[in-house]
Amino acid sequence: MAELPTPIVCCVIGEGESGGALAIGVGDRLLMMENAWYSVISPEGCASILYRDAAKAPEAPPLLKITART
Repeated sequence: MAELPTPIVCCVIGEGESGGALAIGVGDRLLMMENAWYSVISPEGCASILYRDAAKAPEAPPLLKITART
């Protein structure tokens, strides 16, 4: 998909995570609904890696920047 000569437009209307998020990132343009999100790792997984505590998951989304800009 990365080698296609035509522009690729990706639209996130809900949730995208892991491999799906990687595929979305290949697009030339990315559109997101206001409450949609996508990330290559879940907030819990990120908190487990950064803080070594999955309970700190609410602190991870701002660091991941997984939501659309409003």
